Amino acid sequence: MNKIIINDQLQFSYADLYCDVDFKKEFTLLDVLRACVISKIPLKVLSQIVQCNNIKKLFEEADNKKDKNKDDAIEYLEVFWMGSIHSKMECVSGFEFYGVGKEGVYGEDIAEFIPFEERKTYREHYALEYSKLYNISHLVIKVSPKMHIRDHTKKYQKEKVIDFIPSVTLIDLLSCIFDELAWFGSIGERDNSLKDLKKIVYSIKKGRNKLCHVQDAQKEEKSLKRKWNKKNKRKSR
Repeated sequence: MNKIIINDQLQFSYADLYCDVDFKKEFTLLDVLRACVISKIPLKVLSQIVQCNNIKKLFEEADNKKDKNKDDAIEYLEVFWMGSIHSKMECVSGFEFYGVGKEGVYGEDIAEFIPFEERKTYREHYALEYSKLYNISHLVIKVSPKMHIRDHTKKYQKEKVIDFIPSVTLIDLLSCIFDELAWFGSIGERDNSLKDLKKIVYSIKKGRNKLCHVQDAQKEEKSLKRKWNKKNKRKSR
């Protein structure tokens, strides 16, 4: 099967969705979003396929040259295969999408967690769901040669990385991109969520709230539920 080449002229069809993407030919996030808008597939239908109702709005934000301000922290964007173990009975796997930082550049707050011998080649990874798209639309999209496996059943478990270069179809690529970019729904909902997050961070810095590991929070929640159930059983008697 021929590989599909993504560029600013691509107008893909239904059949193209199941073709492997050619990552040897460089393309950007803006190329992908433009291809969706000018696709031979009606935009309403494509929106249902990739489960994103604001494809055109995302493209317009990405193509906004007036407000363009490049994100210097991110060097390129990457599609990677992720496997997550949540319990003995629940495992999830699939493609994910994130930003990759420059080699050897990281924050002082995480330096102690990076082995000294890995610091020169270490690359930070960035979630993109809060990103203004005009800041990252110029970045090239690559496919990771590594498979990542996270075991959420073990506290502070280091992520396992295995050599693995997957083939990525166009539908795989679009699905993981829009899953990340439209995580909060509309652009307005994204921006409002970011404002709320900044308020939480500010309250933590001021000492009004504290951080805890997610598993500790889950244990506390279960403990409170047990106490609540016991209390209500006594009342019912």
